[in-house]
Amino acid sequence: MTRSIYISGIIALNLFMFGALFKILHWPGAGWLIIFGIVTFSCWSLPAALINNFRNSGKKHTWIYITVFISVFIDLIGAMFKIQHWTGAGWFILVGVPLPFVLFLPVYIYHNIKHKWKTKTDFFYVMFIMIYITVYSVLLAMNISKQVVSAFVLNDDRFVEIKEYYEVKNDIIYDRLLENEDGEAGARLVIIRKSADDICEYIEDIKYALIRETGQLNEVIYSTDSVIDLWKVTKMDNSEIPRKILIGKEKSGKVYELKNKIERFAENFVSGIKDEAIKNNIHDLLSTSDIKIDDGKGHGYTVPWEEFCFKNNYLVVVYMKLSEIQSNVRLAESVLITAI
Repeated sequence: MTRSIYISGIIALNLFMFGALFKILHWPGAGWLIIFGIVTFSCWSLPAALINNFRNSGKKHTWIYITVFISVFIDLIGAMFKIQHWTGAGWFILVGVPLPFVLFLPVYIYHNIKHKWKTKTDFFYVMFIMIYITVYSVLLAMNISKQVVSAFVLNDDRFVEIKEYYEVKNDIIYDRLLENEDGEAGARLVIIRKSADDICEYIEDIKYALIRETGQLNEVIYSTDSVIDLWKVTKMDNSEIPRKILIGKEKSGKVYELKNKIERFAENFVSGIKDEAIKNNIHDLLSTSDIKIDDGKGHGYTVPWEEFCFKNNYLVVVYMKLSEIQSNVRLAESVLITAI
């Protein structure tokens, strides 16, 4: 019995530690490792150890066992909910963070004065302290502040405003030009308009897919015009959802189709423009080239555009980047139709 308790405790701790490492490094499988580690320790190792000690020492340590179990269980379940972005995490964290100090610590000090603890019991106190520190170190490492999230949401609002401004402006230009243009020039304008609309609508579908994956789509959408209220989304620090939707397994995500659409848009319409300055401007707006990274040691390297922008970024950053691409497409569209 005792050996199985030690083994299961060590296994649970290692599962959680590797899960925490995977989570920080944004590797797949982190969620399952964390869940298995926490559930194993909370539902088997800890209760088994406390029951075993209770049978050996009798009722004199009853309260210390009860407070240890309550404190550890609520702490770890709260951490699991928070790390996995599940509903109710806030309440678990609100109760769980102060609980060891206001419940467990006073009882532990009182019993430590009255009784001399055995090595086995001390082992599980050390386990508790290690897991407690690990849990909240991971939470601190993986969460971004509300101020940072707010800054990205504000930037997203600005990009949306720019996109909407150029949509109105471009419609006016189209109406004016199509009245006077026919034949090849008119057909070219129609194709540009359709291509730009296609990219922006595709990005809008990606945005809906991202928010739908959080399980909050019905809560954050305006019923009147189907606009997502980004301020109401609570999982903006999630990085697994963007990676799942945009990158996918074996490059099956939506970002690769988006990249193709942007590149085709630039190639098809920039070739007909003679002004090099305008060409360069459009290329800069619609660039999907690899990103050059300087490691500070004189050895630079490149990262694919899609991985740099979307692979390991938070949901709020990815959402803002998609809005930026939409605004750039509308701006490039405006430059194109004005130059024709």
